[in-house]
Amino acid sequence: MYIYIHIPFCSNICKYCDFPKVLYDKKYINKYLEALDREIRERYKGEEVVSIFIGGGTPTSLDYDELERLFKIISIFKRSSNMEFSIESNIESLDDSKIELLKENGVNRVSLGVQSFDLKTLKELNRKHTKEEVFEVINKLKKKKFDNISIDYMYGIDEDIEKVKRDMDLFLELDIPHISCYSLIIEPHTVLYNKKTILMGVIFMYKVAICDDQKIMRIMIKTQLKRYSEEYSCEFDITEFESGDELIAAFLAGNECDIIISDINMPGTDGIDTVKEIRKNCEKTIPVIFQSSLFDSERLTLEFLPWQFIDKPVRWEKFSIAMTRCIEHVNE
Repeated sequence: MYIYIHIPFCSNICKYCDFPKVLYDKKYINKYLEALDREIRERYKGEEVVSIFIGGGTPTSLDYDELERLFKIISIFKRSSNMEFSIESNIESLDDSKIELLKENGVNRVSLGVQSFDLKTLKELNRKHTKEEVFEVINKLKKKKFDNISIDYMYGIDEDIEKVKRDMDLFLELDIPHISCYSLIIEPHTVLYNKKTILMGVIFMYKVAICDDQKIMRIMIKTQLKRYSEEYSCEFDITEFESGDELIAAFLAGNECDIIISDINMPGTDGIDTVKEIRKNCEKTIPVIFQSSLFDSERLTLEFLPWQFIDKPVRWEKFSIAMTRCIEHVNE
């Protein structure tokens, strides 16, 4: 039996990545691990396992205790004598204690997301490590007797062939057995895809309705929109509303928008009921970003898509991802 386990959490989102992932949030980790444990116990029938691959996401974005719990969950598997046990990791999420934990639990292959040794390229891809840290982490792995180490390398980011040659020289210096080279492909549902679409002129202006009874929250959202417009070369036509009823009235009067950003827990008609009413009276399905300190899983169902959810207070990483997905829907 060959087993793949997906850990969808990342401490930051790379601009090219289209794999299923979310930003690390501790309140979701336990629920995910509980669901994984339940699924394994229901489905696994004692077969011999010849390969386990833990990918993501970034499995090592889990903290030590969470990783330890993950290994305990999968200890149920009957391992063959020569089983390959692989885990993916980013450079910055692998410290001494986690390396020791991997060794103790039988991991014998570590795949590191490096992508480039060039600092400017790494920043363009939203990677958080440096060339020096790559060498440091690999040396730590070698000291713990990991001899099956691989790195991912990305080319085609620009036309600088000399940079690729320099990177290959550095790879040879690492003295590890494997490198996976792949070309940058700008996939849908990624930050780079959205940025390319905007620059190509498909849509460069978006009408955004902000609905929140608290002025400070509307200011925070506008600050994030300003940052997004500067980073992704687009513009926003923003209209503010202090209540759901006010927003509904504006729509009924013919003032439509492309994206709604709404607090869920407003006095009077709350955010969810506001959007429901608007969608009943609108030909197109408007994507919405809901914000709240609590996630309403009973009312925010798949049938209510497209929607995104962000916590209060608003964090840039989550906001930028949510806005990117809304813009992708508008651009479809």
